[in-house]
Amino acid sequence: MRTLLQRWHGPLQGTLATFVTELRDTAGDGPCAKVAFADGRLRVDRPDRSVDLLVGDDAWHCPPDAPAQRLDEAGRRALDDLRALLAGAYLLPLYDARAVARQGPSVLAVAAKDGTTWRLELDLDRQQPKTMTGPAGTVGFAKFFATGVSELPAEVRLGALGTRHLRLVASDILFESFVFQDPTADPSTARKRSAAPRLEVGDDRPTEPVVRHIDSTLFLALKDPGDWQARAERIVAAGTELGEQGQFGAGLPFFFEADGARWIGLPFEPDREQGSPPFRARPGQDARRRARHAAVVLYRAGAPYDAACDEAANRVRAFAERNRLTPDGPLRALAYFGWGDAAPTEAQLQSMPVQVELPIAEPPR
Repeated sequence: MRTLLQRWHGPLQGTLATFVTELRDTAGDGPCAKVAFADGRLRVDRPDRSVDLLVGDDAWHCPPDAPAQRLDEAGRRALDDLRALLAGAYLLPLYDARAVARQGPSVLAVAAKDGTTWRLELDLDRQQPKTMTGPAGTVGFAKFFATGVSELPAEVRLGALGTRHLRLVASDILFESFVFQDPTADPSTARKRSAAPRLEVGDDRPTEPVVRHIDSTLFLALKDPGDWQARAERIVAAGTELGEQGQFGAGLPFFFEADGARWIGLPFEPDREQGSPPFRARPGQDARRRARHAAVVLYRAGAPYDAACDEAANRVRAFAERNRLTPDGPLRALAYFGWGDAAPTEAQLQSMPVQVELPIAEPPR
């Protein structure tokens, strides 16, 4: 099961217990509901500025300019069904499942840790989930958004709701208490927003600087040859060797400078499901561990790669200085490119998305 989750979720494995996703009736960038998911809690911010809340057994509809209304049993059940269907869409029952049993060549029965049972049907030709059926109905997977390191649901059939389009905005979020606050509570008791940068909140490709926690990982440090074709060859060769050693890729390669040299970092982790032993570096492999840390993060697209890196670097450094955050490590640049045997073309380099990360000392919460 871990092998399948690595293919589908990649570096997002273990981060989807809390997330924000956009939910649309149609494809594209039209109006959307933004859904915050956190275990038994759900918040749906709709295009008309109304908000629906599900917190345990309580549920409310909050119009933009009127008092909150407690939902009846049918309304509460509809939100609970949406919560369960989204859990199925992001395959959450597969994590820490109590039991997984094969019922046929392409069908798995899953006993989730919360006591629910699910039926996962696989598309064996594409090695992708086909349907995920649970207490609230069936999630049918029609289209996926592939990043090169993950394949996330993009178009799904959510039970009786019909076809919906999803876009994951953020995962592993530390929600502040007011996000799921009882709307009928005394406002004076609600936690006030902090003026300090908030951790782990925002788009997974933030176009404004945000502070995030970035998980610990092992990575190979490769000397950066500077040429894109040579970079591609070096990354593919190192990744192939790691696969031979029973290791998984754990995120996009990143570029950084340290010790007076330019480097490529290749994150990885052991494939424990296949019984791989702890990683042991071969001669010539420069393996390093990056501790979990906070970083200022910014995503930039639609500009030439070098210019995008320079602009993003300047903005994250200015953000850190403005908010009195202390840099604590070399700045990293992650090119959003599906590394293969070929280097990016000149046309791709003219608009290649990039994410810049500036490690910082832990900011106050």
